[in-house]
Amino acid sequence: MAVRDTSMEAFEGERKSGRAATLRQRVYEAILTLGVTHNKRILEYLQQKESQRYPVKDRIEWTVSNCWPRVTKLQQLGHVVDCGKYRGVWKGRKKTLTFFRVKGIYPTEPVGWEKVERKLEPLPAPTPAPPKIYPADRAYQMNVTQAASVLGTHAQSRHKLKTQPKQGMLF
Repeated sequence: MAVRDTSMEAFEGERKSGRAATLRQRVYEAILTLGVTHNKRILEYLQQKESQRYPVKDRIEWTVSNCWPRVTKLQQLGHVVDCGKYRGVWKGRKKTLTFFRVKGIYPTEPVGWEKVERKLEPLPAPTPAPPKIYPADRAYQMNVTQAASVLGTHAQSRHKLKTQPKQGMLF
């Protein structure tokens, strides 16, 4: 079995047992309690509450891989809104993190964090591509070249070429 197959089996097992909905509900409650928050804070909150709130057999070992996808799923369902990226200090280090909030909950700005605006860099000037000549265009170009040579002109420059003087008809 491939990794994808086992992942799909695990996902189906979670879905059938109702565990996925339970995990999503716990993440939603965390965001509702915390207000405007980021993924790392949600994860920290869930880890703390798990040891306080639930008996040992119902406890979940919260990790990044089972917390953050739940936030994304809540966002897809429309229950959670992305507030954007903010720069600030988290556990003594400067970080840029994406903040989330429950839809309809205000304020939308996290306290003590600075909004990071996405900088749009100017696009480089486009380089002109050489014109493509398709078979139909080639046939047309050949016809123009032949017609121009009959008339005594160059096909591309359209300048008249020196031709011999016309001779009178002999009959």
